[in-house]
Amino acid sequence: MTNPISIDRIAKRFCDSANELITGDRSISHGDAGVNFQTIAELWSAYLNVSISASQVPLMMVLLKLARIKNGKFNEDDYVDMCGYSALAGEIATKAESDE
Repeated sequence: MTNPISIDRIAKRFCDSANELITGDRSISHGDAGVNFQTIAELWSAYLNVSISASQVPLMMVLLKLARIKNGKFNEDDYVDMCGYSALAGEIATKAESDE
């Protein structure tokens, strides 16, 4: 059986790519992720008539990426984006914990 974790560390490449996206040009072009998640939460809440918090938005985006993976062809971007959304969700949770 082939080792599923390769020597060239594809997983690290995904995480490194996600890091570049959330700290690089994407953060510049899209603005602060926390502000964006708050705006998205407000829009989703109004549209769905259900209360959604900013901290739930990146988790919901991970689920969107999982749906794409389940129903589509392999796209490395889906995995990179999940890393990024997970990291941002963790950042929000960490900040919320320290504020308590």
